[in-house]
Amino acid sequence: MTPSAQSLGSRLTWIDLLRSAASISRAVARGAVVVGCTVALLAPALPALAAAPPVPATGLSRQLGAHGLQLSWSGHGTGTTLVRAVAGPTPPSLTQGNVVQPSTPTTAYDTGFTNTATRSYSVWATDADGTPSVTPATLTVAPLPRRQATLTLTASPTTVLAGRPATLVGRLRRTSDGLPLAGASVTVRRQVLGSSTLILVGTVTTAADGSVGSSLTASRSVSYSLRYAGDAFLAAATSLGQTVRLQPQVSAALGRTTLPSRASTTLFGAVRPAYAGVAVVVQTWSATGWHDARILRTTASGTWATTVSPGIGRTLYRTVLAATTTHLQAISPNRLLQVLPRTLVTGSSGSDVLALERQLARLHYLVGAQDGYYDRDLEHAIITFEKVEGLARNGTWGAAERARAQAPHGFRLRFPGTGRAVEVDITRQVLVLSQGGSIVRIVDVSTGSERHYLQEGVDNVAHTPRGRFHVIRKIDGVHISPLGTLYRPSFFFEGFAVHGNDSVPTYNASHGCVRVTNTAADLLFPLLTIGTPLAVYDE
Repeated sequence: MTPSAQSLGSRLTWIDLLRSAASISRAVARGAVVVGCTVALLAPALPALAAAPPVPATGLSRQLGAHGLQLSWSGHGTGTTLVRAVAGPTPPSLTQGNVVQPSTPTTAYDTGFTNTATRSYSVWATDADGTPSVTPATLTVAPLPRRQATLTLTASPTTVLAGRPATLVGRLRRTSDGLPLAGASVTVRRQVLGSSTLILVGTVTTAADGSVGSSLTASRSVSYSLRYAGDAFLAAATSLGQTVRLQPQVSAALGRTTLPSRASTTLFGAVRPAYAGVAVVVQTWSATGWHDARILRTTASGTWATTVSPGIGRTLYRTVLAATTTHLQAISPNRLLQVLPRTLVTGSSGSDVLALERQLARLHYLVGAQDGYYDRDLEHAIITFEKVEGLARNGTWGAAERARAQAPHGFRLRFPGTGRAVEVDITRQVLVLSQGGSIVRIVDVSTGSERHYLQEGVDNVAHTPRGRFHVIRKIDGVHISPLGTLYRPSFFFEGFAVHGNDSVPTYNASHGCVRVTNTAADLLFPLLTIGTPLAVYDE
């Protein structure tokens, strides 16, 4: 051993020498020049101590991501993998192209990949000190088929009232793995049912979970859909259509809800949304259901109106907008119109008068000719009804009389017999003719006023005798008596008779006889035969 070697050995251990030799070997591999006898002394041992480069990366493969290219490989050394990319079909060298930062030691994501041109890659495994593998893994990537996207859509509710929105919720995902696609532009489209025209409503952007949402209001039944135009990495996608049907609203109102007979009012309303020129059907209700009354057309603003003049009673109206392709059926709320009968007075005429004559005749009142004319006979029949029912004796047919006629109290015979009989009720001022215990006719009377009067210097009281009598004699004609004229009298006690007179007031006003109208006298005279029982009483 030379002194130099001995001197060196005195300063270094063999382990130190081995470490130094390995370091020098790496330096030489990088092109360094080493000068010194100490290195020369160890030179024969350097080939055995030099470290080999990292094992090259292998299995370089690619996969399209959402907006770039995903690279994967095996092998990476102990350092940071070096990835380079360059345009064209030739993989880059250590000093060419763009550096792509690895995501992990064995993956990298190249956002510079546009999928519109060829791009080549080289991947070197490196050690901790930066030593690269001798050869890289290389890959040339031409434009790849775009990946499929799935776009879904739901709408809620699927039936909406006019003026209210439907909420649309969509979701955009990559079909292969369900990856949500964020930040993508999605167009909302609308197509009116029955139309082939597709209308662009607007554009929305997907959220982090790939979802989009929108609230939309339409004036027709429509089908909504979403459209994603796609990009270089993802194919275009269109959702299935979602139908939202519109429920229009139809209003209805009456100008007046209560009318007198023969009057009219306006039934009016509107369709919302405002459909111009559409048909609305006015319907009325009966015991058998709803029936079409008339068909109207809406104005340019969607309104409608008509004049109604129903008969007496209650009439229920509604309006129907028929369903079409563009909207559902709409029915207005029901509207009730009450038509009150007019108050009938002397001189009135018409169908309502005729109906009254028939009604009172069924109740056994003497109405005279049933001709639809309110004459003196009908007036007395009404007065008789008012007397029997305890109503005000005004001779007009109004609300009180109509109400009582719906459920009349009627007259109950006090002395029903097996044959013909007459009862005179002083309190009610009526005469009732019966046959076999059933009422045949009821007429109004005027009996003794109970006032004093002088006859041939004698003070008398105008009193009608009470009791049970019989018809004792009759005069078929006009009888002139000291107290007045008697038309077709039927006497039942002394000079007291049932007779006709031009004046039969609503109260007791005679000298004691039982006054009836001449019409009533013509009816009663042939029926009140001699011996007919006649009872006069107070209630």
